[in-house]
Amino acid sequence: MIATSIRFDGELSETRTIIDLETEDRRGLLYDVSRALNDRNLDISIAKFLRKKAQPGTPST
Repeated sequence: MIATSIRFDGELSETRTIIDLETEDRRGLLYDVSRALNDRNLDISIAKFLRKKAQPGTPST
C-alpha cells in the first residue's frame, strides 16, 4: 500500500503551481482528482502520470 502524499511547488514556475500527488491507484482516480481541481476553478495546463506496478511480494489492487 502506498501512503498518500501531496506536494505543492510554486517556485519552479512564475505562472503555475506544480502539484505532485502520490497515492494508490484505483478506478476513477484521475477523474476524481481533475474534478476536485475543476470544482475549485483551477485549471490543469499540463498533466503527467506515472503508474507503478506493485513490487513482488506486495499486495496489489
